[in-house]
Amino acid sequence: MKTPGGPHRPPITASTAASREATDPSSSSSQQRPTHPILTHLKTTLNVTLNQWMIIGIGVVCVLAYFFPHVAAHGGVIRSEYSILYGAVAVIFLISGLSIAGKKLLVHAGNWRLHLIVQGASFVLCPLTMWAFVAAIDAGDVAGKIDRVVLVGFLLTACIPTTIASNVVMTRAADGDEAAALVEVLLGNVFGPVISPAFTVALLPKTERFEMWKNVSGDLSEMYRNVFKLLGLAVYLPLAVGQLIRWYWPDAIQRAMQRWRLNKVGTFCLLLLIWSSFSSCFETSALQDLSTETVILIVFFNIGIYLFWTIICFLCARIPESVGHYTKGIIRRFDKPETIAICFCGPAKTAGLGIPLVYAMWTEYSTEVKARMSIPMILFTTEQVFCAHFLVHVFKRWARREKIRDDGVVVEAERGPEMSSTPTTLQQCTKAATTCSRRFFLFGNTMAVDPASLSRRRSPVLMHVKPRGFYRNGEAAEAVHGDWRSLGSRHVTASLTYTYHGRRSPCNFAASTCAPRQIPSHTTKMPGSSRLPVSLRETFQAQRRATPRSQLLALNLDIIRNLIFILFVLRWTRKAFYQLKGRGIVGSTVDFYLAARRVLYGYFLRLPGVRSKVQTQVSEAIVKLEQKLVPSGPGVDRHVRLPQEGWGEDRVREELEKLSDMAHTRWEDGRVSGAVYHGGDELVKLQTEAFGKFTVSNPIHPDVFPAVRKMEAEVVAMVLSLFNAPEGAAGCSTSGGTESILMACLSARNKAYAERGVTEPEMILPETAHTAFRKAGEYFKIKVHLVACRAPSYKVDLRAVSRLINPNTVLLVGSSPNFPHGIIDDISGLSRIAQRKNIPLHVDCCLGSFLVPFLEKAGFETELFDFRLKGVTSISCDTHKYGFAPKGNSTVLYRTDSLRSYQYFISPDWSGGVYASPSIAGSRPGALIAGCWASLMAQGENGYISACHKIVGATKRIESELRSNPALATDLKVVGKPLVSVVAFTSISLDIYDIADGMSARGWHLNALQNPPAIHVAVTLPIVAATEQLVSDLVDVVEGVREAERKRLAEGKGAKGAVKGDAAALYGVAGSLPNKGIVVELAKGFLDTLYKA
Repeated sequence: MKTPGGPHRPPITASTAASREATDPSSSSSQQRPTHPILTHLKTTLNVTLNQWMIIGIGVVCVLAYFFPHVAAHGGVIRSEYSILYGAVAVIFLISGLSIAGKKLLVHAGNWRLHLIVQGASFVLCPLTMWAFVAAIDAGDVAGKIDRVVLVGFLLTACIPTTIASNVVMTRAADGDEAAALVEVLLGNVFGPVISPAFTVALLPKTERFEMWKNVSGDLSEMYRNVFKLLGLAVYLPLAVGQLIRWYWPDAIQRAMQRWRLNKVGTFCLLLLIWSSFSSCFETSALQDLSTETVILIVFFNIGIYLFWTIICFLCARIPESVGHYTKGIIRRFDKPETIAICFCGPAKTAGLGIPLVYAMWTEYSTEVKARMSIPMILFTTEQVFCAHFLVHVFKRWARREKIRDDGVVVEAERGPEMSSTPTTLQQCTKAATTCSRRFFLFGNTMAVDPASLSRRRSPVLMHVKPRGFYRNGEAAEAVHGDWRSLGSRHVTASLTYTYHGRRSPCNFAASTCAPRQIPSHTTKMPGSSRLPVSLRETFQAQRRATPRSQLLALNLDIIRNLIFILFVLRWTRKAFYQLKGRGIVGSTVDFYLAARRVLYGYFLRLPGVRSKVQTQVSEAIVKLEQKLVPSGPGVDRHVRLPQEGWGEDRVREELEKLSDMAHTRWEDGRVSGAVYHGGDELVKLQTEAFGKFTVSNPIHPDVFPAVRKMEAEVVAMVLSLFNAPEGAAGCSTSGGTESILMACLSARNKAYAERGVTEPEMILPETAHTAFRKAGEYFKIKVHLVACRAPSYKVDLRAVSRLINPNTVLLVGSSPNFPHGIIDDISGLSRIAQRKNIPLHVDCCLGSFLVPFLEKAGFETELFDFRLKGVTSISCDTHKYGFAPKGNSTVLYRTDSLRSYQYFISPDWSGGVYASPSIAGSRPGALIAGCWASLMAQGENGYISACHKIVGATKRIESELRSNPALATDLKVVGKPLVSVVAFTSISLDIYDIADGMSARGWHLNALQNPPAIHVAVTLPIVAATEQLVSDLVDVVEGVREAERKRLAEGKGAKGAVKGDAAALYGVAGSLPNKGIVVELAKGFLDTLYKA
């Protein structure tokens, strides 16, 4: 074989190869230990993972920030505003100072062309293109969907200098000029703190939306004082110290950098900085509150602008050579290594300097605002790392192709004879080289070519061999993994001419395509050829012909089984992911513990001895309930069968009078919480007359009773206008708040199924939301996620709501106010989440009904809660509460009529005809609708404003007494900040259920609560007149309970006395059990008792 540019080398002989094999142990297959394929793949996976550890680290810190934001947020557990913003940043720049060698800096210190390109890209090109983008967005986004704080963050990101550690590493990996990268990194981080702040403020658009951001911390001089106060300690001082240490002990520092991998430590500190920034974002809900448009913009625009800047830097570095000729060398093309350094340093940005700048420039703003401003910078840094890893391979391949063209030599050879079989081991490959030296030819120092395929007019096949190195006569090439790759016919000539990468001539010998003791497991199909090697095609075809049908059937069954298993794993992996996302690791562990404890305690209660005792005690409690609720004794008539002859009217009236005089709690005296909201004689008389006129009416027959249809439509329209419904809104009347809530949940479920195909619906509601939502979940098979309402506000936790949202979420819920504590949830925050996630939001105003719409007009504090919030899609309002309508009236309202249609039931093919009903009930009492219409018309807007003033005013007086009266404030505490008609209070030192039983003994009917234990009063018009008596009796009861506790302590019986009252028994003892089975049995007994005559 003749090689231009190199001496003639004799062919390999058997003796030469044998002697080489004998003298060189490394070339013998006997020295090769077998490696299992799985171990090989695991090793490869581990190496890839370690090489990408920074990307993996970014993912890990993002997960930690999401689930544990309080740890690294500003003001959190580790006080990251000091430990990370000062400490970690200082370590980053100290290591940067240690890693920059003085000799390397001198190489490019005077290269002004390089400085001009890189620093011009960092401080001129990037800021100006970003300024144009921000100005365009500001002008085009009239609706304000893009957060302006994020746009300011984009501008600051464009103005900060290049990164430190990652740029040098990427440049080195892509065979670029590492010294050039080091010089530009140093210059950028020296001048960045001076240039970036002023340039950012100068480039802010001249519009009102950005005026507030031009007011940085005082004037520019004060801003620079804040900047250098922070960056002087965290950036300049560590950088200078690092350079001084490197200058005095260069060799020792170099060894320490390599031995202790200090560059990895710097990268780890950068991950800490990203962790802190993401934690602040999640802790302040800065990231969750961003609109969908803003999130999409940040994610995709960052990638696009980084690649755009990289292309511009490449074009500036690789200008045509003619430009250099015309400018006489003043402007010239950079070589390949310098170009790679420019492309990595020019467009890159450093979060290590940018995030401290945010906190130094705008010190007066809240952490939430600064966290939002940091989001573009953090995501740009993250996506920059991903893109740079991809560009490393692109630049590396580009540089090597150029080297091949510059240093290539031509190798010519004849086609050799075919071999009978493919070599499988290194030993066999060596023998093949000696017996048939032209079977394989070396292609470069990394490839081997098999010209045998040319005999069948195929494209030649290239196979990897040992990379790097040159082989002389008789040396066998060590084989690596045998992927077969197509060279393509455009590289093949009639004389088998190939280009060789290197300055020395290649050898004429055989090279194996197989790893030692390993045959290639898969091949890449060449154009017009089989995927298998020629020597194996016949074998596989014969094996395929010999395959029995039973084996094919077994194979198909295995495939089906594997598919089912994969689907099963994916399904439960998805469930586990959303469980961890919603509850977190700790929350999921607690949920599992509580569920396990509940189940185990349930098994304990079923043990023979325990079960009988529990049943005995439950039966005794139910008997007491019957004695209390079911009338008995002399003078009590029981009617369990129809009378044989109908009674006369006088007798019926006499029996009705007797029933109305039965002993009961005196609601007329204002001693009942809720239940009766008006009770005035005139209104009751009017409602009774309306009942009489429409007793037989039924809205299911609108053609028979058109007046009822008209009144129902007018009631719904009036309530819609009360809650500021937009044009096109719709509603429906129901039998009560529970049915209204059921209909809203049914509509949301059906909407999600029809529009998104959701088959496993879920809804998210505060734990204080009315239990009718849980009933809807059980009825309609909607999974319910409860969100804690923690002290002191007792409002729904918006961050927990955001975490629980997943593709199956069909409804969010808020209360205005909630039943237990009278607290209005953060409906505005829920509305933002609902809008961003495109999920319906239902607001339960059943209790607030006709009070919350009139709070502002009555002169009281209020919050937005109705259809004025764009995210609110449905509202439930009880007209039979503070609307003063007869019991059995409520409404459910929707933003659009299409939402209402999802609650309809329509049966077009029933043999009885086409059946359609708007709600659960079919036939409904028209008399109730008439009574509701009459009540609303009789009260009018002024009547409801007056009632609101009286009721809410009385609530405020009770709250004031609880907070300020020394006899009550010592032991009682108001729950949250009630704004409407309900005030709840708990006890600091006494048993609140003893107080509830004490008030019951005095004739008051108040509501006992749990989680936390408390009592609430729902103020109504009858209670308004009894407010002073309520407070007085409460003072006496609290003093009595306090005195009883003192006696118990004095007698040495402990602070907890024996359970006496009903509330203490139900909530204090049975309610504290891990398994609520006993409470369920008691509740069932109570419901059964209601139907005992």
